[in-house]
Amino acid sequence: MPSAPLFYQPIVMARVAMTKLGESTVAKVYDDQVNFKLTQNETGYAVEAASAGAKSLMEGPSGPKFQAYVDGIAKLQATQPGSQALKGFQIAIGKEDGWAANRVMSAIANHPDLLDTASPDQAAKVAEGLVESARKEYATHPGMIASGGTIEASDGMVDVLQKHIFSDEPMTPEDATSLATQTSFALQQNVTPLPPDTTSKAQWIEDATDNLLALWPGATARTVAALGIKTSGDEKSLEQAADAFRDSYFKNDPTADSSKSMAALLNAAGMDPTSKTTYDAAFQVLQGGPIESVPGSIAAALVGAFKLDPAETPAVAGRIVETNGTPGNVSGLLTELAAKGKAPAPTPEDPTPGPAPDPMPGPEPDPVPAPDPVPAPDPAPKPDPAPTPDPAPTPDPAPTPDPVPSDPDPKNPTPNDPGPAPGTPKPPTDPAPTDPAPKDPAPTDPAPTDPAPTDPAPTPAPPTGPTPPGGTPDGSSNDA
Repeated sequence: MPSAPLFYQPIVMARVAMTKLGESTVAKVYDDQVNFKLTQNETGYAVEAASAGAKSLMEGPSGPKFQAYVDGIAKLQATQPGSQALKGFQIAIGKEDGWAANRVMSAIANHPDLLDTASPDQAAKVAEGLVESARKEYATHPGMIASGGTIEASDGMVDVLQKHIFSDEPMTPEDATSLATQTSFALQQNVTPLPPDTTSKAQWIEDATDNLLALWPGATARTVAALGIKTSGDEKSLEQAADAFRDSYFKNDPTADSSKSMAALLNAAGMDPTSKTTYDAAFQVLQGGPIESVPGSIAAALVGAFKLDPAETPAVAGRIVETNGTPGNVSGLLTELAAKGKAPAPTPEDPTPGPAPDPMPGPEPDPVPAPDPVPAPDPAPKPDPAPTPDPAPTPDPAPTPDPVPSDPDPKNPTPNDPGPAPGTPKPPTDPAPTDPAPKDPAPTDPAPTDPAPTDPAPTPAPPTGPTPPGGTPDGSSNDA
């Protein structure tokens, strides 16, 4: 319950609205955005304009197309158990300031008690802190994220959204993949999500989960179909575009380490992140429960794959969290498990036999080299089964085959850079701005409010080139 008198709250909110943002204020910039209120119903979501720009869009010829896009989001959510009902969709216009205004207002909506004890001056400080946090978040090129049940789209996504909503021309496979991937990323964040604007020791697991599942093989084509995106490409070209995005993400994005690490863990546990057929199993492990349960689910799969004692599962789960998503740490953990386990690391075996072991005597034949299927097997020097024992050993030693190159690390089930990491372009890893509130730190996750819009619908110029998912403005929890 608010600590300050109820009559005092409008004064506090008015002070927040007057917070300086660029050459304007938070309230004025927020009114210029294209924001919608979503209400879940039996068929999906009812869409209600929450700003002047949104009202213009919904009342125009493109309104039904945006409604169909939101209906497609509802279809995708129906295939994702644990998905939280959405309550808003905010599209930032005006680059950094638009993003900041939306995020400030949604953060306050996500945390209704945030300003309960604040004076007008303290509220202004809180809002200023939220603005600063939102600006830092914008610098990560967030693309599209979910926070507190609200999907937030940055101006970097406006171009591809416009191509889908305002044009009847088919989108290129690259643009269609960009829109599908970013939408999928936001929806993965919305499955069994952490409370908005919070962090966890397992935050890297959530970030990697959203990225990997958004660009899992086959996910792009499914998302394009569900959203009703018209494209000039077929399923093959969409997957090629998704592969390119994934490769670019792994090679160029400094935040990709957590995704590489998660891909290595899943691969070692028998869920190949380059295969369409393993998506459902990976989704269940990564999104089947709250973030706190995920390390245990991964650990149980690893314990089974390496044939370890099930009693070791909690210890392995703790080690997974402690790796902090660093590829080197994960590689070391998998090497330990392979050495300790009763089963070899699950990496493809080289079909050519490795170098023969030293044929020095031993009472029993060495189990490593497989005997050559020759009519007269003679693998060991002394134990020659000749009928007449010869005191002077004359058998020719078994030819030593040329050493075959072994896998990069025979004890390491997965290399540090598995191929399937999510190729979504720079999805936000810290979706919520930190709150520099004097007493109660302000969260970083904004959620939508319904301010009375004053500006006419924004008309961002259509882009001239594809926008990579999570890419730069001029162009990955459980879960949110």
